[in-house]
Amino acid sequence: MKDLKKVKYLILDMDGCVYHPKYLKTLFGQVSARMTEFIALKLGIDKIKAKEIQSEYFYKHDTSLNGLLINHPDKVNAHEFLKYVHDVDLSKLKKCPGLFKEINQLPGRKIIYTNGDHYYAKKVLNSLGIESLFEYILDIKKSKYVPKPSVQPLITYLKKNKIKAQACVYFEDLEKIGRA
Repeated sequence: MKDLKKVKYLILDMDGCVYHPKYLKTLFGQVSARMTEFIALKLGIDKIKAKEIQSEYFYKHDTSLNGLLINHPDKVNAHEFLKYVHDVDLSKLKKCPGLFKEINQLPGRKIIYTNGDHYYAKKVLNSLGIESLFEYILDIKKSKYVPKPSVQPLITYLKKNKIKAQACVYFEDLEKIGRA
């Protein structure tokens, strides 16, 4: 990493890498509860069973949404799911001038790569006062619903934009990232 100044692109997972972990619990706790509600409503089951399915699909299919799309394509619409689960209270997020300064000092053009959707990512980044630092958000929709930890959507984005992987540094919080 001694050549970090040579980095042309800094690609960051939003949740778990961009903002303080205290916000992760606040945000993802809400998103997770909304996922459970959505699954219960769409599958006509109680919330206990819905939570079990949510967890099973996350571990088996990398995201709960991916598991739902694979196992219940007739009952689940991805756009509807994302809109529902990301309808959360962001009022606890505060503008973070220090975070802005720290990210701004990092080398390279900055890109978000997220399993969330573009609208939600923009709301979170805006709430933190750092949206202007990121030139692109590679979201789950642009990834054609192929979730991280797959890097195939990122590879496709890099190739399409003629960006060499060697010019990038990618920060991800999921341990099993990197398989294509």
